[in-house]
Amino acid sequence: MKPLCNLGLRTDLELSRFEAVVKDRGDYLVVETPDNPLFYWGNYLIFPAEPKEGDVSRWTELFAQEFAHQPKVQHIALTWDSHEPGVDAPGFNKEQAAILTLEPGNLQKPQHFNSALTVRKLSSTRDWEAAIDNQIACRMEGFDEAIYRTFKPTQMA
Repeated sequence: MKPLCNLGLRTDLELSRFEAVVKDRGDYLVVETPDNPLFYWGNYLIFPAEPKEGDVSRWTELFAQEFAHQPKVQHIALTWDSHEPGVDAPGFNKEQAAILTLEPGNLQKPQHFNSALTVRKLSSTRDWEAAIDNQIACRMEGFDEAIYRTFKPTQMA
C-alpha cells in the first residue's frame, strides 16, 4: 500500500509497531497484536481510501480472513487513509478523531498552566494498578468492563 497521508494514522501505525505485527497486503494493511486479541485498535485493517458502496462487506470478509486464526478477536475494526466519511454501514459505529499537530518552535506554555501538577514514572505495583483502574474507569461508553479488565493490563504491560 502507498505511504499513509493521514498524520494520525501514521502516528498510530508507528506506535502499533511496539507490540503489533503490520502486514502490507498491497491494497490494505493488517495491524495485528497477537498477544492482545481484545485490543480493538491493535487488531484492524487500514485501507487507502474511504469505503464506497460494497466495500464494507468486502472489507468485513477480509477482516474475517485475516483474523481467522485469532478466535478471541470478536470485533471488526476498519479505518482508511482519508478525511472523507465514506458510506454508512449497518452495525458499524463511525468514529472521528481530531488530530492535533504542532510545528517545531510553536510550543507555548498553556494559559492555565498547573504548576502543582507532578508528572512521574509509574514505579510500583500500586502505581500500575491505579493507572489501569483509571484507564478502565475512563473507557469509552459501550466497552464491557470485564473484557476491558482483560485487555487493558495486557496493553499496559
